[in-house]
Amino acid sequence: MSFLSATKKALAEGEAALVGEIRRAASEPRHWTAAAWLLERRNPKAWGRRDRVAPSAGTRVEATPADPETSIALARFVLAAHGAEPS
Repeated sequence: MSFLSATKKALAEGEAALVGEIRRAASEPRHWTAAAWLLERRNPKAWGRRDRVAPSAGTRVEATPADPETSIALARFVLAAHGAEPS
């Protein structure tokens, strides 16, 4: 077995062990957060958080533009995105 194959096998076995720990902990009042933390960081696409924070209506964002031209360009962009004609 090559080093790469052995490494992939060891990583997969380690991940399976962590999943088993989470499953066992879910049925008992134990601390399983360390195993979950390791899974999230080892394979974030499979185990990472998927919740996204979306701005709600009325969300206010404060910004200070670098210069007047930037402010005008941004205002035109926002107006055009909402179908309004810039003056």
